[in-house]
Amino acid sequence: MFYSPFLKRGRQNLRKLQYSNDLDERIPRSEVKRFGTTIGKVVSEIGDGCRTELAKSYAYGAKDSGDVDVIVVCKGFRTKKDVMRSGGEVLRNVVDALVEKGIVIEVLDLGKSKFMGLGKVGRGKVRHIDIRLASEDAVEMFRLYFGSGAEFSRWIRGVARDKGYKLNEWGLEDRRTGKRVDDGTERGVFKKLMVSFNCFLNIIKTSLFLGLVS
Repeated sequence: MFYSPFLKRGRQNLRKLQYSNDLDERIPRSEVKRFGTTIGKVVSEIGDGCRTELAKSYAYGAKDSGDVDVIVVCKGFRTKKDVMRSGGEVLRNVVDALVEKGIVIEVLDLGKSKFMGLGKVGRGKVRHIDIRLASEDAVEMFRLYFGSGAEFSRWIRGVARDKGYKLNEWGLEDRRTGKRVDDGTERGVFKKLMVSFNCFLNIIKTSLFLGLVS
């Protein structure tokens, strides 16, 4: 059967259009927190040893957010290989439970480590939800990758590329050998790339002020 990603994207856009009024509004910090608490309870019930944390603008103290971004970490998923091997089942179980409880109302995309959908808490407005299943050794990498804003993320990945590395949510890799070379921390990545970590923090503050981190 012929499959086109453009058709999939079209279906996603149609579903979003139905709730466009809600989705166009910024989400108050208190509401993002309610989502985090609710999703966290479901995750802890489904996955033994699993925990959640809110990411992106919420994690940096923003008063509102463009969507709800959640990182899920489970014991036993030490590396990316562990997540790719068994994470899909855990994430599906979590999403199924969220659908059953009426928190997720539309599943836009679901993979081995990523979920994108629409949801609400109680009688609240419909919001965009992103859930990422991270390995235990890459939690800070996920925070960096998803919390720094599109422009900075693009720039820092370019810096890594120019120095012979590949940077993504799973860590910093040597492009030649494919081996991971970071120590699992944000500071470690910046040190390896010879970029000031304090400069990064200042950029984040500015981006939040300008609304560039959602």
